Amino acid sequence: LCKHLMMPVLEPSDPQELKDWIDLAFRLSRESELYVGFLVTTNQADGGGTVQLRPNHDPEVNTGRRIEIDTARIDFEKSVLLPPRTWRKEQALPERYARLWASARRHGANRVLPGGEANAEARLGFITSAAAYCYLRHALAELGLDGQFPILKVGVTYPLDPALVMDFAGGLRDVVVVEERRGFLEEQVVAIVTGAQQAGSGGQDGG
Repeated sequence: LCKHLMMPVLEPSDPQELKDWIDLAFRLSRESELYVGFLVTTNQADGGGTVQLRPNHDPEVNTGRRIEIDTARIDFEKSVLLPPRTWRKEQALPERYARLWASARRHGANRVLPGGEANAEARLGFITSAAAYCYLRHALAELGLDGQFPILKVGVTYPLDPALVMDFAGGLRDVVVVEERRGFLEEQVVAIVTGAQQAGSGGQDGG
C-alpha cells in the first residue's frame, strides 16, 4: 500500500526502536517532506520488552501555551496536495528520496554492522530489517558466529537506499536477505544490483 502511495516505510526491530522511532519517523518526514509509514508486526504488537526512557518534556505547543494559526501564512504548495500541485510534488520525489536516505543514515536507521576477520574468505553478508534482524542475530549467536559477518540493518525498508546497498554488496561474494514472510526487501535488492550490473557498475565480482 505504501509503495503504491510512494510513501517511505520505517520498520523497527525491537521494543526500544518501536518506542524511539516514532520520534525518528517525524524527523525523517520533516527532513524529506514525505509522509512516512510506520510498520508494526503482529509479534511486536503482541510482545513486550524493557526500554530505556528519556525525561518527559512538554511539547512547545500545549494547552498551557496556545497559538493561533494564521491561515494566510499556510504554504498551499506544500500543505494542500490537490491537482495541479500533486504532479509538481511527484516531480521532486527523487530529490526528496535522496534527503530521506541521507537522513536515515545520519540518524542510524540504516546502518552497516561490520564483520570479523573470519569472513575474509567467505565474503558473505546479510541484509535484514525489523524483527528478522533480531532472529538473525540470535541465530548467529547460537552458532557462535555473531559479529563475524557484515550486516546491513535497514530501518527504511521502502524505498531502499541504492547507494547503500551497492556499497555494502560491492566487496561480497554472496548476500543473503533475511526477512519475514515475503520477499519485500529481496525484490528491491535484486532490482538495485541488476540495474547496477546493466549499467556496468556492479564492481569486480558483478555486485
